[in-house]
Amino acid sequence: MKTKVLTLALLCGLILGAAESVVKVSDYHPDPKDATKAIQAALDSGAAKVIVDKLDFDYLVEMIEFRSNQEVVLEDGVVIAAIPGGHKFGGACMARMAHIRNTTLRGEGTAILRMNKKDYQNPQLYTPSEHRHLLPIVGCDNITIRDIILESSGGDGLYITGDAQKWWSSNVLLDNVISRDNHRQGCSVISAENLLIRNCQFLDTSGTPPAAGIDLEPNNSNQKLTNCLIENCVFKGNVGGAFGAGLHWTLCEPISITFRDCTAEDNPGGCCTTYTSGSLEKLLQGFFEVINCKFRQPTG
Repeated sequence: MKTKVLTLALLCGLILGAAESVVKVSDYHPDPKDATKAIQAALDSGAAKVIVDKLDFDYLVEMIEFRSNQEVVLEDGVVIAAIPGGHKFGGACMARMAHIRNTTLRGEGTAILRMNKKDYQNPQLYTPSEHRHLLPIVGCDNITIRDIILESSGGDGLYITGDAQKWWSSNVLLDNVISRDNHRQGCSVISAENLLIRNCQFLDTSGTPPAAGIDLEPNNSNQKLTNCLIENCVFKGNVGGAFGAGLHWTLCEPISITFRDCTAEDNPGGCCTTYTSGSLEKLLQGFFEVINCKFRQPTG
């Protein structure tokens, strides 16, 4: 009996140790020409914390998939970049969060996720597409992304949505994120519940419409935009405008969207653009608020 108890205690200790463990990507010997397998192995390890440690080269990847119940930390100076010549499929993204929960992605100092926008815009190299997103978040819950730079995607820097398995992402926090030089949007919010975007910058979006800093635009009536707060954010240099919403669906719940204490300046497409559609029989319900925001626009 004592032997069984001791064995059980040791087993529980091993399981607990694995759940609390920390791994580094360098432990998996990343290839400077393609670090996808090494980063994915670290994410798949089951460790509670994965450190993408600074090496003497950028981490080049095709696509990496984040996992549940994990903190992923990019050390100061780390760059995770799309492999040149990769992402040929029009919907290929570089990093993805799909149907996961309780996951944090954060940087220390200056940490960058970068794609190759100019290459994707060259029709001699790539079939044109607006869906080569850098970081889509699909049907997730309790996600935090902070202190990180997302740049030069062939679609959106961030794409927050759901699918038929779960029609929205919930409890998503973006804090001190810089999304810049993206092709279609700095951030698209398709379907979300309890979304907080604060202290972020959405800069220099250009390539294909809408080309906004943030665009909230659902795709079907199963989706929702509920309790979405964007506060203390900066929108600058976005060709299609600072932020807006295309609310052309009657959604499954009344909308509740607030922009508060934000600054929009020098966006060629203007400040805030919204449009709705529906019918007298079924009107869009809810509210869209813009509170204490500053607009500095020479035109538009």
